[in-house]
Amino acid sequence: MNTGNNKKEHTTWVMGVASVTMLFITFMLVCMVVITMGLKVYKKVVTDSNDNFELRTSLDYVKTKIRNSDTAGLTRVEEIDGVGVLKIGEMIEGSWYDTIIYYYDGSLREQFCEKDAYFDLSMGMPSFDIADFKMQELEKGVITLTAVNNAGDTETLNVVLRTD
Repeated sequence: MNTGNNKKEHTTWVMGVASVTMLFITFMLVCMVVITMGLKVYKKVVTDSNDNFELRTSLDYVKTKIRNSDTAGLTRVEEIDGVGVLKIGEMIEGSWYDTIIYYYDGSLREQFCEKDAYFDLSMGMPSFDIADFKMQELEKGVITLTAVNNAGDTETLNVVLRTD
């Protein structure tokens, strides 16, 4: 009757199970901490990437609109209702039209309408959600585009207009 031996084996077995269980719990806690830290880093990377995307893409979008429709004298920066707007004129089937690009109410917007038609800032189609966007013609034939994303980063792009 080895009751002392059985008790010792039982104690050893309980200690073994307890050690393995504690090791497993510690491993799971470390995994959860690492995953939580990784998620925070991933979320920041995604947020920064999206902010950078909106910033650069908004500038490229306006630059491309200017380049695709740039005819001497038909691309201009004006002010309407206190907002700087970029107007790109074009003739379609004998009638003049303007593509109007501007920043209003937290987004870069675009509106296509007949030249000198009624224009309401709120009616433009939102293209990009950004913190700010300015268009200025600081010198003749050069439009300066400045975009600010929601993180506060600023990018500036100068676009030289066609003169002939």
